[in-house]
Amino acid sequence: MSKIDVTKTGSPVTGSPVIDVTARAQHCMLMSAAGDALGYPVEFAVRLDARHPAGFRAFPDPGLISDDTQMALFSAEAVLEVRRTGRPISDEAEHAYRRWLVTQDERPGRHAGDAGLLGEAWLYHRRAPGTTAPAALNGNGRVRPDTRGCGAVMRAHPFGLQMDKTPRQCFDDAVAAGKTTHGHQDAWMPAGVLAFVVRALLDGASVRVAVRGALKLIPRESRTAMLLMQALHLSNQAPRQFSNCLDRLPRLGAGWSGDEALAMGVYAVLAQESSADILALAVTHDGDSDSTGAIAGAIAGAAGYEIPEAWLDRLEGAALIRQMGISLVDLPAGIPYPGQGLTKPA
Repeated sequence: MSKIDVTKTGSPVTGSPVIDVTARAQHCMLMSAAGDALGYPVEFAVRLDARHPAGFRAFPDPGLISDDTQMALFSAEAVLEVRRTGRPISDEAEHAYRRWLVTQDERPGRHAGDAGLLGEAWLYHRRAPGTTAPAALNGNGRVRPDTRGCGAVMRAHPFGLQMDKTPRQCFDDAVAAGKTTHGHQDAWMPAGVLAFVVRALLDGASVRVAVRGALKLIPRESRTAMLLMQALHLSNQAPRQFSNCLDRLPRLGAGWSGDEALAMGVYAVLAQESSADILALAVTHDGDSDSTGAIAGAIAGAAGYEIPEAWLDRLEGAALIRQMGISLVDLPAGIPYPGQGLTKPA
């Protein structure tokens, strides 16, 4: 099937630079997986910042992904299924996450001939999955209204890699998918914000402008909004040496809830200037290190940061993760590209 070319975009109105969207989509998926893999071994570590004052940077070999990247891949598959079936994203996301649950409970041999991610044997590993999503998916569809963990936001960046949708539409898709497992607004709103930010970055927005744009969509009195505004404020504080930024990171929390994890990821991207430093800052704390690493990586990748080459060679599933990024932005002919979004200077 023929494709329309959205590989490179630029704004003739604002004069924004040409952006290689396909490359950024790959970076978004791979950097998120790298942040996940870096943080996964130290997720429950104590006093990690004291033991690693320059940041935890020991990328494992192999770099195993956790449930964060597993579920993000199934989010991507949900988006692709919507394009095929035309069904609502909430339906396809719930079906996709139920397929992920199969990989946690069954042996891969039963699904060796299945199409899609169920046929990927390497995904059939339990990597410290949270309890909220399995409980919602295993039950009768009831989602507890008080569930505000980071499980909805950690898997949300693929919703932002839809070039046929605006940032606001990507926000709505991620919120709808988040609500399939999480009931509290500070769980599913961060998912929407992350998707909005990723999509706006593909249009040429800066991280700061993208976050400010997303803030307009959520209540200012929500914890999600307040922590994001605090992250923006902290990122402007001096001095900006790594050790100083590491000292400030715990002011945003430990990353177990969606609002905290998102704010910590945003802060890491704004506070550092290299891929390795961003991910090291994001994971070096006594909390949900793989999720904050995954979120920071998704934002950084969509902003153009690339995974360090030595890490890419060790990252589990890198080829499929990369291909998912390409597939998400590779639009069928006839789907209109909605144009540039938040491209004003920071």
